[in-house]
Amino acid sequence: MRRSTPSLVFASLLSLCPVLAAGSFSPSRAAFSESAAPWGLAAGDSMSYTAAFVDYDGDADPDLFLNNHWKGAANLFRNDGGTPPFITQSDHLGNGNQDRHDQIWADFDNDGDPDQYVCRPRNQSNQLYWNLGLDTWLEGGVAAGVDEVDSRGREITVADFNGDHRLDIFLASDFRAGFVRPNRLFWNNGDGTFTAHPNATPLYEARLHVSGVDYDQDGFPDLILTSEAFHPGALWKNNGDSTFTDVTAAAFPGITDPLAQGQALSWADYDNDGWLDLLVGGGNRGVWDHVSQEGDSLRWYLEADPNVTKFLDVVTDGDSVTVSAITSAFTEPTLWYGGADSSASTFPVTLPLSELDGSPPALTMSTQGLYLWRQPGAGSDTLRFVVGGSGGSGLLEVGGTLRPNGSGVLSWSTQNVSPPPPYSTNDWSNRLFHNEGDGTFTEVTSTAFAVNDTTANAKSTAWGDYDNDGRIDLFVANGGTVDTGNQLNQLYRNNGDGTFTDVAVAEGLDGAGVAGMSDGGVWGDVNGDGALDLLVENGAEHPPFGVGPRQLFLNAPNGNHWIRMELRGLTSNGSGIGTRVRIKSATAGEQWRFRLGESDNCFSDDSALHFGLGADAVIDTVQIYWPSGQLDTYEGVLTDRSYFAIEGKPLRVTVNPHLIVNTPTLNLNVGVGQQIQRSVVVDNFGGVASRYVAAYKNCAGLQTVSWLSLDVDSTLVWPGGRPPLQLTVDATALSGGTYCGEVIFQSNSFLGPDTLRVNLTVQDIAVPAVELTALPTRFGLGAPRPNPTGVAAAVDLALPAEAAVAVSVYDVSGRRVRSLLEAVRPAGTHRIGWDLRDDSGRRAAPGVYLIQARSGELRATRKIVVAD
Repeated sequence: MRRSTPSLVFASLLSLCPVLAAGSFSPSRAAFSESAAPWGLAAGDSMSYTAAFVDYDGDADPDLFLNNHWKGAANLFRNDGGTPPFITQSDHLGNGNQDRHDQIWADFDNDGDPDQYVCRPRNQSNQLYWNLGLDTWLEGGVAAGVDEVDSRGREITVADFNGDHRLDIFLASDFRAGFVRPNRLFWNNGDGTFTAHPNATPLYEARLHVSGVDYDQDGFPDLILTSEAFHPGALWKNNGDSTFTDVTAAAFPGITDPLAQGQALSWADYDNDGWLDLLVGGGNRGVWDHVSQEGDSLRWYLEADPNVTKFLDVVTDGDSVTVSAITSAFTEPTLWYGGADSSASTFPVTLPLSELDGSPPALTMSTQGLYLWRQPGAGSDTLRFVVGGSGGSGLLEVGGTLRPNGSGVLSWSTQNVSPPPPYSTNDWSNRLFHNEGDGTFTEVTSTAFAVNDTTANAKSTAWGDYDNDGRIDLFVANGGTVDTGNQLNQLYRNNGDGTFTDVAVAEGLDGAGVAGMSDGGVWGDVNGDGALDLLVENGAEHPPFGVGPRQLFLNAPNGNHWIRMELRGLTSNGSGIGTRVRIKSATAGEQWRFRLGESDNCFSDDSALHFGLGADAVIDTVQIYWPSGQLDTYEGVLTDRSYFAIEGKPLRVTVNPHLIVNTPTLNLNVGVGQQIQRSVVVDNFGGVASRYVAAYKNCAGLQTVSWLSLDVDSTLVWPGGRPPLQLTVDATALSGGTYCGEVIFQSNSFLGPDTLRVNLTVQDIAVPAVELTALPTRFGLGAPRPNPTGVAAAVDLALPAEAAVAVSVYDVSGRRVRSLLEAVRPAGTHRIGWDLRDDSGRRAAPGVYLIQARSGELRATRKIVVAD
């Protein structure tokens, strides 16, 4: 982990480790093509400890958040309708380098859009960013009580742990010798604040990695905590009364330390039996104040105290040693050795023991560097290794390898080092555990994977049905090690019989030839073609390999069908976290997806659920099991589109939000000193939520007016929603005359801001407040806007008197495509929207259509062109 003080890491540099052999799968062409540059993501190296696809602005496409740990500011990229490039938004996290780790997006205040929680180690306050809509953020970590300034926040998981339909936060903390900070569970109070749960049990001891899901489906999310280095890990069952019990032994019967060295934790129902299975990615990273021995090599990790000198003494019967050294700033330090004050700064270097007699004179000068010599009076086979010179130099992180030539290290000892329990790098195997549905897991690794490299360092894992065949596949980002160098990534294709085949090479995702070491990958359909794309970060900090580029791999559709589904809880938490979705279709059969509130080692896939359907163009049944107990069932659902599922509401096809004001113009007549109110209705004819913020301007748009106001200046309008608003016109401070003001509804609508114009006449004498009779003089339809259109459109309906009216869309053959309105409407002008869908939810094909309004014998028709 990058620190603000320079640090040293020593390692022997070996050849790359063997790659997992690919199976028999051999596509005619690679599915993925690297496309970071056209999407605006190829600007320099990155050191992202975290990445997430998230639709933060509610426009039905996944946006992208990328951290940049100690190598620049974090970046939030807005997806502009699936068309490159991403649009860089204002950096709401602040500019400059920061020690940021995990972050997670969730609707903590149940207002319909995801907020962001960010954890920062090194005695920095964690941050909670409230999403106010329209790229506006409010940082409120301290006010909410989740800043936890004394933590070393490493990973986050979010779930409704106590069943109150509000999302709670579990924060896993890092470990450093002499600097232990507990994990923390924050209960969501529902008023914008959180309460820290008492942490008196082992659940709250620092464990680095956390995952929170309801593995046993009892309605209460459980927790897994692991550390790849100094603790075997544990599964904690949620008892439903704010307590947790360690059930590791019972849940994994007959398996010793099933979660040991678990660096990546990811869940998916890979066999579609309705139960979440667990993938534990094995790996490791440096543990400070620790020495490990692998064969004849020693690796020393040290958190140095500038006031305490720490030694490593090595006893060997060899006649030379080989040393490799690199700083975590990716520079080679100076190694001083022997009494002649000899030095080396190019590694690896092999030194005969005969040249190491006498301590280096530079050591007494506290010169920053490495010092190696043969101990006087301690025998010719004892070497002393010191970092930083006399009294230390403030170096914080140190690792080292001493490799004697021709013989092994006989023994070693340290001074002023109190290491955590030892760990081994002998077996970093990934492990797959099948959920039996009775509270237990069975390890199926040996049958699932034909080859499972025990030295691959899995940094994070991500599940996604990349080929849309109805079986969820697995991507593994391997970070490599200082010993092995970079390691190739793996893409395991799910064969549907409980086995997986590594097709990373064939599909173009192995990462060969890429600088740096992969940190992780996240799935999301960035261009809306129904095929999951993959963002890969190569910024893992493993000297001397530096950091590499971020890569965006676009996935070419293969003709298989698909759906994407966004969830919105009403009684349940707003993000729908904890929801289970079951679909059933003719050939793909039954599938399950789960809405989880976590990231895998700081990387988060798109929160929308993605299903591949193979050859099925229609889904027989969709069933959504909400955490509240609500069950929503839909039949005959068409594929190849994105849906928006609101708890207890009809399933809607998602299109860009289409926000319009039903009353475009108000003509009012008041006397001096009067204040009046009028009702205003805002409609969302789109298929996703739309947030508006009202602005009040004069009709020239030159200045703000104070005599107009709404009772709700900003809110989220759900698909099909029609929130009634009260408009106040306050003429108490106005003199006689005419005024013109506008309420501008700025939103994420495809059509842009919609406007309500108020023409106001203020009379010097007291008169009743009335609406002037400047009504339409005849029945008719205004010109559709925009026209042509590729997403949505609106048209104004003019009624000179109250009437029953019907507005419909027809194709040029006269067949009715969509009914837009059948109701009685008062006299005035009414705005009608069309989302370019027909009555069954299918998108209208490109071409010419007619919008027709009918009222009794009256007819009005307008032509509209639907673009591709």
